[in-house]
Amino acid sequence: MLAATSPSVFAQAAPARCYDPATLGLSQRNRRRSLGYVDVSGDAGKQCSECAFFTAGSGACGTCQLLTGGPVAAGGVCGSFARKPG
Repeated sequence: MLAATSPSVFAQAAPARCYDPATLGLSQRNRRRSLGYVDVSGDAGKQCSECAFFTAGSGACGTCQLLTGGPVAAGGVCGSFARKPG
């Protein structure tokens, strides 16, 4: 007999709400799309917080130089990820 498992055990953590996508300008939306930015990285070793272009902000949020200083989730990632040296 299998024990019942709570659905939350399998749920992925919700991304930090660092910005409202509806308020992003067209340029910012296009840049995110072209870089393949997502709020939740599928690879724990590649996250914005570990990228050379990321600047930490408050909580799990920050900004990205490649997105002209636009807001990003620390747990996000894009196709131009570059690991911080060190």
